[in-house]
Amino acid sequence: MKAHEVLTAAAKVLRDFGWCQGANARDANGKDVPVADPGGSRRPNPEAARFSIYGAIMRAGLTGDRQTQTGPMWDVLVREAVDRRRDGTPITSRQHQVFEYNDREGMTIEGALDFLEACADRMKSVDETTKATESPFPT
Repeated sequence: MKAHEVLTAAAKVLRDFGWCQGANARDANGKDVPVADPGGSRRPNPEAARFSIYGAIMRAGLTGDRQTQTGPMWDVLVREAVDRRRDGTPITSRQHQVFEYNDREGMTIEGALDFLEACADRMKSVDETTKATESPFPT
């Protein structure tokens, strides 16, 4: 799976399951739950009902193959988050810019989808020039 396909799949995760803030994934009652099945293996957690941008990327990776070039993908994600913060909204923590972008006040699922789709578009040209050799997901 190429990185832009992971990002496109992540947008589908948000469309199919829903979006959340303040956690990578939440169950139907809003409780913070792991993205992956806590019982081990590389399966999605069946209790996860909504996902943050990061959680959706991880969920997409659990269901895709593991040959994705991640360095460039995270470069694109961070650059897009930084570019979108030019509205004067300060980065208030040292957390990864993508987490903070997801959790900013006023963010919506539409904004999260737009973000992932823009990153997927940016990533297409990078994917065309790089070989998929490393996995973004722990083994």
